[in-house]
Amino acid sequence: EVILARAATVRILATSREPLNIAGEAVRLVAPLTIPDQDREHDVGGMPRFDAVTLFADRAAAVLPGFELDEDNKTAVAGICAQLDGLPLAIELAAARMRTMSPQQILQRLDDRYSLLTRGRRTAPPRQQTLRWCIDWSYGLCTPAEQRLWARLSVFARSCELDAVEQVCGTDLAPDTPPGVLSSLVDKSIPVREASETVVRFRLLETVRGLGRE
Repeated sequence: EVILARAATVRILATSREPLNIAGEAVRLVAPLTIPDQDREHDVGGMPRFDAVTLFADRAAAVLPGFELDEDNKTAVAGICAQLDGLPLAIELAAARMRTMSPQQILQRLDDRYSLLTRGRRTAPPRQQTLRWCIDWSYGLCTPAEQRLWARLSVFARSCELDAVEQVCGTDLAPDTPPGVLSSLVDKSIPVREASETVVRFRLLETVRGLGRE
């Protein structure tokens, strides 16, 4: 903040888990990678336009030379990317399993994603070596009130409005208020904010919701 105030031409690009909350900051959210629509059929030639599919195919070819998307595996690869919410780390960990499994086998085992996705690079920080360590790391950085609300939000199968959060999840958060705790979680990119013309809704990605249920 001091640098920005004293040097008018300086620009700082920072990546972080939540906004720095300083004067002059402009926040740009980084969304998950694009994934195929699961309600329609996609041809192989059009699959690379989805960033999640491209990442999976690239990482799979790195561990299994010669791997390519084809008619036999395209549906399974699309399903993997969709179930993992387009999250890059989760997709990389899934692709690492190509040494011992087919895409179809990986997809079948994603119901227990935390046990399956455990083969990150040895040189990566510990929190990036397994999916559970990554989500646990994020959970551990939350306050007790934020952790309780995270767990309670997992009861919603889809998205919810603030009124529902207050009524269903708002007990025992004192001295914090549900809107205040929810705002903090949104800053930490735990719930996804979905806005329409008249109301804002919130949704947990399935990977994040799974830890909340536990």
